[in-house]
Amino acid sequence: MKSKWNVDPSLATTIARLISEIEGILYILQCLDEPEEYEYIQKMKQKYYKEYFKMLKKSHIKNNK
Repeated sequence: MKSKWNVDPSLATTIARLISEIEGILYILQCLDEPEEYEYIQKMKQKYYKEYFKMLKKSHIKNNK
């Protein structure tokens, strides 16, 4: 991934920030009763949670060597 606008996509904290924003979007969609959009964004959230935990695991292994 390419770094742009001082955002480093190789850092787990960047993905955590994205997940936080997605969680906020999900809350608003739930309040607006938009089930189709909610499901779409929910799938995105799951994708990025997997990526986040993969990055944390990789970082943890790297730091323990």
